[in-house]
Amino acid sequence: LQIVTKNVPGFAFSFDVDSIDPMIAPAVGTRSPGGLLEEEILKICRALANHPSLLSIDVVEYNRELDDKD
Repeated sequence: LQIVTKNVPGFAFSFDVDSIDPMIAPAVGTRSPGGLLEEEILKICRALANHPSLLSIDVVEYNRELDDKD
């Protein structure tokens, strides 16, 4: 994160939910068995939440039509 944000006034983070293990996030078009788990996602979120240059977070690739459990 330090390398990416070095010498920039701010950055946006795009989080693709396809990267999450489908046992946690089944409502995606491209599933990633063995993908990110809850503790890994929380680690990323904590690092971002404390970063002073974070401008926005975009959560993408959620497919409501595949969400049978709301």
